[in-house]
Amino acid sequence: MGLWALAVAAYLVMTEISRLLAALTVTDKPAYSAGALSGWPGFNPFGHDQPGDAVAVWAIAAGNLRVGDGRGLVLAWIRTDLLLDFFVVTPVYVVALYLLLRKIWDVLDQDAPFRKARIKWLLLAVLAFDWAETLSSLVLVGDLDVAPPPASSPDILAGAQPWTAWVDAVAWLSFAKWVALTVTVLFGVMGFARTLPITLTPWLRRWKQGTLSDKRVWTRHRNQLGILLLLGLLIVVPGGGPLEQIPDIVRAWAGEGNGRRLMGDILGPCLALIVLCLALWVAGRWALLDGAPRTRHQERRVTLWGLTVLGIILGGAAVLFRLGEDATWGALAFPVLLLLGVGWSLLLPARRAAD
Repeated sequence: MGLWALAVAAYLVMTEISRLLAALTVTDKPAYSAGALSGWPGFNPFGHDQPGDAVAVWAIAAGNLRVGDGRGLVLAWIRTDLLLDFFVVTPVYVVALYLLLRKIWDVLDQDAPFRKARIKWLLLAVLAFDWAETLSSLVLVGDLDVAPPPASSPDILAGAQPWTAWVDAVAWLSFAKWVALTVTVLFGVMGFARTLPITLTPWLRRWKQGTLSDKRVWTRHRNQLGILLLLGLLIVVPGGGPLEQIPDIVRAWAGEGNGRRLMGDILGPCLALIVLCLALWVAGRWALLDGAPRTRHQERRVTLWGLTVLGIILGGAAVLFRLGEDATWGALAFPVLLLLGVGWSLLLPARRAAD
């Protein structure tokens, strides 16, 4: 669990660094996030100049920052992103893929398309290409010490381009990484499709009987888990419109403005957390008074269907406002979250009577 939490924390840090890098701009040139060094280079890696252009833009924009050492600050961002990718994110997602594929192959047993040992070699290839891509990116970035563009050139990036050989190396290693990863995922999807007749029939039988799980945390706290999941996604995954500012607001809680903190911004979330903990405590007390369910009875779900209709109406209105350029896609945030919450409740088995 600690390893997965570390990977999530590293991913969030990398996401914020990528947003900061995307904010570095140069006149008449596109902005680049950290994904410029590891994204899909297309089917012609030799024509993929995005890594070199990104490093040049970051280097020039760093010199224009109104801080003591702009180049050093931007360089620290890039190196932190690459090192987290190398030591945390890449090993964790490779291990996660290996565990998932091994589980699928255990279910298939003799029906597996190839031996389980080959999964290891596929994922080792993904790991090797990803690590090599990250190391090449570190060399490409260097110290962000690029030559200023000549005064006679109309292109502001002229003279600031990094070494072409390392740009090609990053592009080709990215290409190899994505090809190996695609092949691995395709094998996993094919294996999973072959497991469906084996696992889906008993799962549907248990669902129909209302005995999908005997674990109390699932049978009694399922709605709370769904709400926590939605809130977590809302906070850590930036969206368009108002949702894009939530990470900035959360990050601002760690700072101070004019010698005092914004107590309203801090007190509100703390109070909501206390109320949520109280609700979970009450639900936990209820669970102690109820055993594992065995039979199922129907419940009225008129309220949930009403909320579904409300979510559809609000979503349609948001789309119309967006098409009329009176709002952004962020206006869909509330109806989408409402429909997700309703869908979570509708798809879960109904409450079941105690023994």
